Amino acid sequence: SSVQAYINALEKACRCIELDCWDGPDGQPIIYHGHTLTTKILFSDVVKCISEYAFRKSPYPLILSIENHCCIDQQKVMAATFKKYFGNMLPPAFSNTEMQQLPSPYDLQKKILIKATVVELNQVTEDENGEKREVTPPEFLEIIHLKSVKVNLQTPTRPWEMCSVVESKLEALAKQNAQELNSWCINRLLRIYPAGFRVDSSNYPPSLSWGCGSQLVALNYQTRGKSMWLNDTLFEKNGGCGYLLKPASMLDPRFNPITPVNRCSILRLEIISAWKLPKKKTLLESGDVFVRVEICGAPCDKKKYKTSAIGGNLYNPIWSEKL
Repeated sequence: SSVQAYINALEKACRCIELDCWDGPDGQPIIYHGHTLTTKILFSDVVKCISEYAFRKSPYPLILSIENHCCIDQQKVMAATFKKYFGNMLPPAFSNTEMQQLPSPYDLQKKILIKATVVELNQVTEDENGEKREVTPPEFLEIIHLKSVKVNLQTPTRPWEMCSVVESKLEALAKQNAQELNSWCINRLLRIYPAGFRVDSSNYPPSLSWGCGSQLVALNYQTRGKSMWLNDTLFEKNGGCGYLLKPASMLDPRFNPITPVNRCSILRLEIISAWKLPKKKTLLESGDVFVRVEICGAPCDKKKYKTSAIGGNLYNPIWSEKL
């Protein structure tokens, strides 16, 4: 754990970052991935870093998802630290208004939104490890913009409430009724996060979460691979600002990402040739060379294709195959 990891994510215009907060020595909160061997860093160092890098790559709002394991006194320190470093970047709490919908990202430019679970007096709330959460003090409550609540497709939520579910729960909800899930997400915020067993910071495929309407699909930015390649490619659109409009089809309550629809687009590709392919240790000079094409997206769109193999030619293999 280091502040550099947060800098790297912000420099990629990541617009939602998780802070796993725990009680630290000398009354100062710390951040680390709880119950693991990751190193601990001061909460204040991370917040100071975020205040400096939050809007260097994108002016649009940054959401901080707070996993709060701190006692009441250290929660007060967290609130004071947010106010010290963020200042006017913190808008007034949304729950103190009668808003019918959230402000747009355009209206919230250069603003930082705090998302956290609210624990009221005499309420017993546990985290994912079964540990009791402390009551949320007024000092911290007044800077929470997005309140974490449990997902329930039959229960309406208020504009400032956000549901966070683990990747396996998303898969179960999609299998149960993907159309209902997408319809629910049209006017509500849903965040998906990696399963706890991913202690190696591996990533899950994000396409199902996007296809079912989830607005925030949390990935481990420090782990490169197919999931992050897809994420980087998707968010290159719209100037790489970290926000995209949903396709119009997903704003239709009848849309189902699992079941194919009659309307479709046809993508035609021709794989012509390659030139000066790099020779790898695992690829002998006489090894076969082929091109694999994969369409990633909603389950009904997924397809894989592979050209024929050409042996012994890494310099200028020619396929001229239409897919």
